[in-house]
Amino acid sequence: MSNALLDKVSAHIAAQGYETGLTVKYHRYSDKDLDRKTDFICYRRAGDGGSNVLLQATDVNIVLVTSPDSVQTGDDLMTNILKLFRNSTVQAGIVRFDPVGNVRGPRRLENGRPLWELTVRCYTENE
Repeated sequence: MSNALLDKVSAHIAAQGYETGLTVKYHRYSDKDLDRKTDFICYRRAGDGGSNVLLQATDVNIVLVTSPDSVQTGDDLMTNILKLFRNSTVQAGIVRFDPVGNVRGPRRLENGRPLWELTVRCYTENE
């Protein structure tokens, strides 16, 4: 599976400095990643929002996992990422971003780490 779309979404977030201090992952994370030592953001395709001859709409799921003592920081970060996508226009091959709902979370994993999710519909041409 190509990372091209995920790279574009990540680059859009990174351009605002929102990936600073985070490990970037694609497609999945494992129990080892949940060891409380590394905060990370994970990008993966979450489905298809439909397409036509001009545009393809692909959903990208963004997952943020932080340390238990960084709940407010993580919450602020995901709120800023949501605002970024609500206010974005054409960005590096993405015609339009539409958040699908709001940020989900934080919810606590078994090891106490908070996790947030956001799904963004990305409209692209020839993706």
